[in-house]
Amino acid sequence: MKTSNTSTPSLYPPLDSIEARLFSPSDSLLYRWVHARDQVPPEIASELDNHPLAGEYRRILLSDVESDAIPTDAPPVIVPAWLMERIDQSLAVKQARYAPGPTPGRILAMNALPRPDGKPERDLNTPLAILLDQEVQPGVWYGWAVAPDPDYASEWDVLLQRPDDEPFDPSAGVIQTWNPVYCYLPAGHEWPVLAELRPERLAGVRALALAFAVGTASADAPSASPGRVWVRWEGVGEAGEPITTGTPLGDDKDSRHAYQALYHRAAEAVREPARVAMMPQPTLAERLIQHLFDLAQSAGRLLQPAPVLAHAMGSEATEAIHLVLEGGLRLAIEEFSDQEDSGLELELRAEAGHWVVERYALEHLQERLELHPDEPSQRIYLDARTTWHLRVSRTDVDPPWHLDLAMPSLDRDP
Repeated sequence: MKTSNTSTPSLYPPLDSIEARLFSPSDSLLYRWVHARDQVPPEIASELDNHPLAGEYRRILLSDVESDAIPTDAPPVIVPAWLMERIDQSLAVKQARYAPGPTPGRILAMNALPRPDGKPERDLNTPLAILLDQEVQPGVWYGWAVAPDPDYASEWDVLLQRPDDEPFDPSAGVIQTWNPVYCYLPAGHEWPVLAELRPERLAGVRALALAFAVGTASADAPSASPGRVWVRWEGVGEAGEPITTGTPLGDDKDSRHAYQALYHRAAEAVREPARVAMMPQPTLAERLIQHLFDLAQSAGRLLQPAPVLAHAMGSEATEAIHLVLEGGLRLAIEEFSDQEDSGLELELRAEAGHWVVERYALEHLQERLELHPDEPSQRIYLDARTTWHLRVSRTDVDPPWHLDLAMPSLDRDP
């Protein structure tokens, strides 16, 4: 880490290099954009069309390079000692043995960001590193972003130390307790391990994160000095181990403010799939209703919510959701579930006219119901595991009309 007595020292790497590292399109995405555009989501392809660096990359990929333009007598490359040291650190991590699956204290390289809603993954030029703290619900973990830039460390960044924290990859040497994240780690996926903290070190990180969250400043904090480190003893867990951090942030000229803004923005790529995973999932009835609205709209038929009718014999109202289809067919939709089965119960009531409702499964007619003034109400049961469709017909008008309500298996993920 560099040191300097000036108020605005030159920190490494420069902010523009960090921004490019975090937000430039990845090489794999650019290659697909040039050579297999149909594999790139249209909205991302459109962004790349207007990206100046992407345009230059495309020009290079499509240009013809003569074989004699590549020098064959270039001198051997001498790898500097500091780079060899970093390579050795990375190799030590790769050679270490880690138990499968996520676990508290482990730092993962988020080189893939699967989404629970099936949308395309976010492209990352450089994997974001995350220190895992605890699982808050199945597949969703809480933790902190981790970075490779010790020069930009603040008083709320924990710098891993050699040999105490080895092995750790150099790309995961700075834990940003000011940048907490939720991340989505579904079963069946694996991410590269960059480090695994000892329990004592994780306790220190948690203590510092808590101090940041409640706004507890250290009484003996040094003045802002970008690029310098601070060895701290207070509030670092039961073991009382010291932790190494940066110094407090300075005024607006302190480039660490801009650095933190970049990493807050970058961590959104990890937070977004977790937010989707933590959203309440729609019920079977809600999924069916949304599907019915979409089908009715595409067929040009009005489907709208309706007030709940009083039940016969003074029985209490259920939690059924009521809709009315154009022409006077009321649908009351309610879920049922027991140890053996689950699905939906539809109560169909003809408020006007004559109706025929047919239920098909695998293109075979399973049930046919008629609704008319003498028998206005019928019930139908829909198994959540079966792919089916309903044909609803108004038969007493000229010309008769029908609406096909196809519905996939409801027990699949939306």
